[in-house]
Amino acid sequence: MFENTGDNDSRQLSRKSAIIRLMVLAEKAKPKGEHEVRQALLMAAVEAYSAGFFSVRKIAQRAGVNHGQVHHYFGGLNSLKRRVLETLGEGLRTRVLALGETTAEGLAKSAARAVLEDRRFVRALARQILDDDTAEVYQIQFPVVEKLQHLIGKEGGPATEVELAEGLAQTLGWAFFEPWIRQALSLSDEQVVQIEKSLIELDEGGNIDA
Repeated sequence: MFENTGDNDSRQLSRKSAIIRLMVLAEKAKPKGEHEVRQALLMAAVEAYSAGFFSVRKIAQRAGVNHGQVHHYFGGLNSLKRRVLETLGEGLRTRVLALGETTAEGLAKSAARAVLEDRRFVRALARQILDDDTAEVYQIQFPVVEKLQHLIGKEGGPATEVELAEGLAQTLGWAFFEPWIRQALSLSDEQVVQIEKSLIELDEGGNIDA
């Protein structure tokens, strides 16, 4: 049988038209202007860093811009890392403080729950610490911890800085190492839920576990 060249030409034309339409849509979707480019790079970097990879080219590719834009808008990879931590930290603090908790117990529970529900800040912070152990690079102010200390003092609670540090270590440690701990101990879903519930709660002695 002879091929219908007319039909073949029509199909090829349709495929070319579809490809052109996709290219036009992709071009329109690319961020334009300083604000859009900054936000696209930052959001791509947030996902990249919390997922465990961080390269200029991959971030730029995910953001849909040229990799030179990273240096242009952020001054380089290290500056972008710091901005990622600031963004994730700000999001976490805003979420916790917006609840307007007025007791140490309420604030501790809200903070622990926020960390366990969105672990990107913990993961990004852990990776930054592994890359550079200069603590002052990560964060200058600690409004949630400071408010917690203030409320404990106001309520006359017995918790000390050491006990608070132990609580932070438990919650942040679990938020980062949970997959490894879960596999090592063959924990069930029910056991994981119970552990996370206990991290959010206060113990009987009034010490903060979150």
